[in-house]
Amino acid sequence: MFIALRETVTQLGLPIEPLHDLLTAFKRDVTQNRYETFDDLLGYCRCSANPVGRLVLMIFGCREEEMFKLSDDICTALQLTNFWQDVAVDQKKDRLYIPIEDMNRFGYSLQDWSSLTLNNRFRELMKFEVERTRQLFFHGVDLPSRVLKELQFELKLVWIGGMTILKKIDSVKGNVLTQRPSLSTFDKGIILLRGLLLKELRHFGKKRVEWEQE
Repeated sequence: MFIALRETVTQLGLPIEPLHDLLTAFKRDVTQNRYETFDDLLGYCRCSANPVGRLVLMIFGCREEEMFKLSDDICTALQLTNFWQDVAVDQKKDRLYIPIEDMNRFGYSLQDWSSLTLNNRFRELMKFEVERTRQLFFHGVDLPSRVLKELQFELKLVWIGGMTILKKIDSVKGNVLTQRPSLSTFDKGIILLRGLLLKELRHFGKKRVEWEQE
């Protein structure tokens, strides 16, 4: 595997930094299971999620910093979406990705989290996390329309899929403690259809209110 990786890096002229960042994230997975602030969590995402998007862009010949930033927003949003989706799953592994400063802000204690207590404070906490994650998706909304055609469709599906998970979390009023929001076969069909019909996701963004009320 590493021989193949070396050949790929050499042939495509890929920088080592993104791969090094991924290793840094793997090490943090072993040594850290709490994040005090949202900035701390974003720092983890910069090493664990963002390098993947950057590498994909570079493989397809894109090396513009502006495009990297759009990709970072989407990749970070995807990682955060997965964190909110898997709060109960991660709790069983003693992993907490909700920033402690946010828990304190909404009065949801570590003891509450340890016992997976579902109350209005947790629902408001998740509503807050979902909304700012959604904003990150919208910050990166132009990326799919600006890459090569070979990559546009896949990126649209990823973007719409992440937004759909956030919508599902909202639909259960933040209750990710007793159920894990996931995409059904029907959901995947709708995502596929939207990916085919929407030429630019910014049009999707303009209809944000209507879409969320479906």
